[in-house]
Amino acid sequence: MFDKSLIEKLNQRFRCHLYAKGQKGAYLYCNDHMLEDIGLHHKNEILGLTDFDLHFLEVDEAKNLRANDTMVMTTAKSNIIIEQVTLANMQKSIAISYKEPFYEGQKIIGIRGASIIVDKNEFASQPFFLINQLIGEHASFSLNALTSRERECFNYLTRGFTAKQIGKKIQLSARTVENYIEKIKIKLDCASKAELIEKASSFIMI
Repeated sequence: MFDKSLIEKLNQRFRCHLYAKGQKGAYLYCNDHMLEDIGLHHKNEILGLTDFDLHFLEVDEAKNLRANDTMVMTTAKSNIIIEQVTLANMQKSIAISYKEPFYEGQKIIGIRGASIIVDKNEFASQPFFLINQLIGEHASFSLNALTSRERECFNYLTRGFTAKQIGKKIQLSARTVENYIEKIKIKLDCASKAELIEKASSFIMI
């Protein structure tokens, strides 16, 4: 999973939740930040609880968390996932989560995860900066190679904007945007725009 130095850096800048869950979604562990945010006082209180037992989470939020955990276990692949969550203080937040299969020997027994917890408005203002803070070297591809302009274009592209629409948003011509997209394709090793969008969709799921 993450090394200690990366976790320490994340904790200095963000609320970072660390946790492990069993195959049926029951919590096996969580760190102090998460314990505080879900309104518990002792780590043994979380043992055996699932997201559906956390009364402040909306049902759809709990279902989404469970579906994402199940996907990681079923595919046996780690993933970066954007998840909407409500905290015990009823604050609506975004969890930028890195989840990976939790193994015992060669058998998957659950998932392990690390989530940066941010306010929805903070996430909306700088999504890719925040995602990169969590990714480090663990993502299937990194956005570090992209320039700020390329990231801006990539951001809108993953939201379904056309080159013309992106150009209007950032005050560039459609041709210039297309040139940026071509550079992004090369840097992220994608043969086509469709492959680029598909790759981005598998990387960021809301």
